[in-house]
Amino acid sequence: MRPYLFLLLAGLSLSLQASPPAFTPAASQERGRAASSLPSQTDTRQLLPGLTTEESRRLVRRVLEEYLGSPRYEVDQVFAQRALPPGLQQKLARGGSLPPGWQRKLARGETMPVDLYRQGVRLPDDWGRQSGYGRRDVELILLGDKVVRVLQGQGTILDVIDITQAVLQ
Repeated sequence: MRPYLFLLLAGLSLSLQASPPAFTPAASQERGRAASSLPSQTDTRQLLPGLTTEESRRLVRRVLEEYLGSPRYEVDQVFAQRALPPGLQQKLARGGSLPPGWQRKLARGETMPVDLYRQGVRLPDDWGRQSGYGRRDVELILLGDKVVRVLQGQGTILDVIDITQAVLQ
């Protein structure tokens, strides 16, 4: 009985001393510190520049045409429509199958949560590079009705492009 108890305690102590994986946000923070004393998030001025409105529209068009299979004439008609009133836009934004509050988690300069990264669909690498705004260390992730531009390896969010908003504008 004693050897089992000793092994159990040794196993528990080893798991408590293990550090989190390098890709998680907790890896960069010291364990046991109060939330108020944690270092601030990445300074957004140090990030790569955000996409312009025209670059965002080109990316949304490409997602609609190539990934979702919408014919070009339908995409053109969608972009020609007027914007919905703010109340309807909010109502439209509330629907979906992703966890509640995920929009607040996706902001420029924040680290993309691992669970949302796993839910997203990685778009082809050449989409960004062909349009002139992509780099090798940036990946595009389709997450619900949003395209998220993420710095590869770090998970830092560079841009969040709302397909619904882009289409309605």
